Amino acid sequence: MFTFVKLLLIYTVIHRTESIPTEIIQAMDDVLYEISDYQYFLSLPEQATYTMNNGQPHPCSWLPACICRNESEYTNGTYMTMVNCTQSGLSEVPETIPSTTTVLTLDGNSIQNIKPGAFKNLVYLKYLDLSDNFVDTLSEGLFEGLENLRTLELSGNNIRYNTSSLPDSVFKPLKKLVRLNLHQKLNSVDENEKYPAKALLELKHLEQLLIDGIETENIATTFSFMTNLTTLDLSSEYGRCSLKKITANMFKGLNNITDLKISNCSLNYIENGSFSGMESLTNLDLSYNEKLHFKSLANITYGLQGKNITELKLVKIHETYGDCTRIEADHLAYFKDVQVDNVYLDNNRLAYVSEDAVQYIPRSIHKLSVTNNMLLAGEYIHEMFKQAVFRNLKYLTMAEQTMKFDALKFFNNKTRHMLKSIASTSNYSVNLGQAVRKDKENFRYEKEHQTDAPSTMLDKDSLPFCGNCYLQGISYDIILYIPKDLKDLDFSGLQIRNELKNICICEHNSLERLNLERNVFWSWQGPIGGLSNLLSLNLAWNSCDNLSHDVFDQMTSLIQLNLTRNFIERFLREDTEGRIFKYLKNLRSLVLIDNKITSLPRKLFQGLTSLSVLDLSYNFLTQINVEFGHTSPLRFLDLSNNLLNNIGSNIIEKFDYDRKMKFYSPYCYLDLSNNNLSCVCKDIDFVAWVSRTNVNLRGLNDYTCTYKNGKLKRLALASELHQELLKDCADYTAVIVCSCLGIIVFLNVSLGGIIYRYRWDMRYFYYSIKLKMNGNKLSISQREEKKYKYGAFISYANENALFVKNALVPELEDTRQLPLLVHDRDFELGEYVYDNIMQAIKSSRKTLILMSKNFLKSEWCIFEMNMARLEGIKTGRNVVCLVMLEEVPLSGLPLEILDIIREQTYLELPTDIQHSDMFWDRVHGALIN
Repeated sequence: MFTFVKLLLIYTVIHRTESIPTEIIQAMDDVLYEISDYQYFLSLPEQATYTMNNGQPHPCSWLPACICRNESEYTNGTYMTMVNCTQSGLSEVPETIPSTTTVLTLDGNSIQNIKPGAFKNLVYLKYLDLSDNFVDTLSEGLFEGLENLRTLELSGNNIRYNTSSLPDSVFKPLKKLVRLNLHQKLNSVDENEKYPAKALLELKHLEQLLIDGIETENIATTFSFMTNLTTLDLSSEYGRCSLKKITANMFKGLNNITDLKISNCSLNYIENGSFSGMESLTNLDLSYNEKLHFKSLANITYGLQGKNITELKLVKIHETYGDCTRIEADHLAYFKDVQVDNVYLDNNRLAYVSEDAVQYIPRSIHKLSVTNNMLLAGEYIHEMFKQAVFRNLKYLTMAEQTMKFDALKFFNNKTRHMLKSIASTSNYSVNLGQAVRKDKENFRYEKEHQTDAPSTMLDKDSLPFCGNCYLQGISYDIILYIPKDLKDLDFSGLQIRNELKNICICEHNSLERLNLERNVFWSWQGPIGGLSNLLSLNLAWNSCDNLSHDVFDQMTSLIQLNLTRNFIERFLREDTEGRIFKYLKNLRSLVLIDNKITSLPRKLFQGLTSLSVLDLSYNFLTQINVEFGHTSPLRFLDLSNNLLNNIGSNIIEKFDYDRKMKFYSPYCYLDLSNNNLSCVCKDIDFVAWVSRTNVNLRGLNDYTCTYKNGKLKRLALASELHQELLKDCADYTAVIVCSCLGIIVFLNVSLGGIIYRYRWDMRYFYYSIKLKMNGNKLSISQREEKKYKYGAFISYANENALFVKNALVPELEDTRQLPLLVHDRDFELGEYVYDNIMQAIKSSRKTLILMSKNFLKSEWCIFEMNMARLEGIKTGRNVVCLVMLEEVPLSGLPLEILDIIREQTYLELPTDIQHSDMFWDRVHGALIN
């Protein structure tokens, strides 16, 4: 896929004289991080670095195998349509390419024949890539119409350098061509092949020429007319270069060449002074010429004396197999007079540098790469320290060595020896002793008044040499010195087996990047001092299984930390308070790939307030719900290849919060590929979030989740799946509970109402049955013959007892011979009151109610009245006889009493005594009738 980064590089090459549009630079700022003086680019997935409209690549409507993009919005109209047909299975050039196309890539297809005029409508085309096809002939008129073309890539085809395959006028339409790549994948050079000088003569503005080196041709004569040529690449990417030697006159007159590359040829000899005449030469690459050997260094560097060389590449100029090699003094005899910035000596089986050769190493070197050699420890290292050979060194790559010694101990001894040398020639030891005494007091004070962050007790700018390693109250086991300007140190793949324990690097130093991956540093024990400027630390593939919580405490500037393929799971799992990463406030990228992590504490990453990239892929996480600070602009979270069913609410809330606070970026992505995602009822919130989120879920179209019946569902259809879950997983428990409670309440209310409505009926039946069961049943004959023991049961309130005793009993019972049942006098002792009342009502012809206000207040009176009322209802006889002793207000009376007062005739106690006999006669008559 044609990445956005690659597109930017194309723009730079084909538009060298123009400034890069600000829109592109602004877009790149969202993808690339620039850190202080040292820049490094995070490895982003294709989906994150190159997206089409709405974040998705758009296939061309005229040919779905290709991808199209409108570039005008990024380039102010300088570039319009980009058409990417890389590896699209094409056998010929499409005929329907849009006329507005400015970038066209057709590389990696099976195109062999291209018709003349195939591109004549593409008048705006600036970049054309036809590399890695099967083209064998460039016919005349092929490039008709391409007057604005600036870059033409024809490498990896089968074009011979002769007029039949490459006609003299074939490049004539290319008036503005700046770069031409003619490296072919043929495995030989025919006898009749020559540099296509006449064809190249048409390219007046050509600046970069990449062409296979031919032994029989005079390069200086062939290319002398190309006055604008600055880059000449005679290498062979496919092994077709036939150059065996370089002579002193080969490049004579090519004064404008700045970049010369002759790699992967058959060079075995370079004549002394071969590059002397190349006044503008700044970059020389002679790599992959295995017969040159270090003995050629003298002749190579002789012609470079007095020049300012930016880059000298001598990678693999020794055979792969053979004896170890060494650099001798005579190899570097002329090298000391060369001002060179970057030197590459990789893959040369280099094992040793003689002590005499050290003095000839240029002091101007900024970058040195000796990767994949066999370096041994020796006195030359001491000499390099002693002579400060690399005092200007900024980048050192020593990766892929096979060190058969304890490297840390060796360099530590050298540092101590150097410190003793310095101390013996200066007052350093005195100053250091004073500083130590002073700082021990500071250290005790700091311990007593310890703050939340590690302290730097003295200003590092005022420290003596290596003073930082002595002035912290810490006894360091190993003290290392590195050149003070060194920014980038690559010690990866050295197979060093050791502990990182109590190590201190002398300050002042400028180290910003440290790569220690693929060693065996099996234990990381803090503190590690002297790395206060470090921005990037790579400890991947060290098989570490012992990690202390303070190992990163003094690396407060760290921005990128890679801990891939270690065994620190237990230490991370037990760090419930986030102590390990507590002080890494500036960390942006944390990589924890393949650490066998099964779970993570919620607060582990809380101290990482600047974290934007977190890679936890290839672990054994079954659940994750870590917390991130609100200030951390989380952009990339890789959880692929774990055992996750879903992600926790904290992560969802973090992404939603960033979007709400406009921290959200179109390049933000979450990778959940190759997990055991599920979409059962408990995952409904996760599915709902997937359906609504704007976060780029990398590879979403391939996500599947397990439904409740074991069926796999596509998570790309999360909206439909969410609706399905809402139906299938609807929780009716609350509805059922509420319904049941409603029914119970309704039944209780209804039953309560019924009970209340028929409360007296039920009490009547209860006591009636009880009375019958006790053997007090009256015979039918008694009822029919109306033979009752008492003529009347008197129901009255206790407050009216005197009236009953002094008036009612004498008048009815004594005077008129009517037997009365008065509860104060006639109720059986030892019986329940309720039973006595029921027996009284049953054994009396009538129940005489003496109604008064006090009567209404008495529960017993109300009970007697209701039992008498129900006796009359159930037996059909007239039982109740009512006498009003006083005026009773009707408002508020129970319905039962109102029914008796309203439905039955009652007698009122007369106020006039003269009418008392008549009153009692009427009462007597009511009771016996």
